[in-house]
Amino acid sequence: MPEATLKGNAMVVNPSDTDQRFAFVRLGGFRWVPLVQRRNHTRCSLRIRFLRHGHPGDLIKSGGDLDGRLKTFFDALRMPHTEAELGGATPTSPDQRFYCLLEDDSLITDFSIEADRLLRRQTGPHDELDAVVYTDVRLTEELF
Repeated sequence: MPEATLKGNAMVVNPSDTDQRFAFVRLGGFRWVPLVQRRNHTRCSLRIRFLRHGHPGDLIKSGGDLDGRLKTFFDALRMPHTEAELGGATPTSPDQRFYCLLEDDSLITDFSIEADRLLRRQTGPHDELDAVVYTDVRLTEELF
């Protein structure tokens, strides 16, 4: 039987097989499987490239503040911490797993951002939004 611990509203289930590296977290009926977890001492660094319509340098001038955009992006990479963050979503099967990058965004140890111009013709009503974000993720394992 796997070992389980309660963490806030989530139940963390550690694998019973010692060769298995990733525990899953039960929250809102889902089994969340973050690839970067505290229990396996992994961290990650991100290299982000925003490709946008407009001229280089407009990343900071238009479209909202940069720190708010980054926080939203980092939140999208992590698993939810409360059922309220699920927005009412429910799994389609009782054993459905949902893989994500991070257990928590505090496991990001380093990031860099580069803004560049998206060289594509605007054809739709939403083309003024950021169109493409490329992210290079590097995982590191800390030895304790």
